[in-house]
Amino acid sequence: MQSKPRIASSLILVAASLACSTAVLAAFRDPEGPNLLVTVGLAALIYLLCLAFYLSRFLPTIAGPVRVLAAIVVQIVVAVGVYVVGR
Repeated sequence: MQSKPRIASSLILVAASLACSTAVLAAFRDPEGPNLLVTVGLAALIYLLCLAFYLSRFLPTIAGPVRVLAAIVVQIVVAVGVYVVGR
């Protein structure tokens, strides 16, 4: 069973990935707006890439809330990268 901080950090990362995905797709200026399926798919991609960073031991000195913030920064960088490539 997972501990409460682990579940809370997972929920924070899911919410941040949904926000990043929505922001990227809203920036494309599609007259129909972002599709829900595409938004969730992009959020899942961003979350999985972020989760790989979060669970890895890339920077073992970073722990706790700072690690969650670093993972959110990774999400933002991935979202910006998706926007630049898709533009």
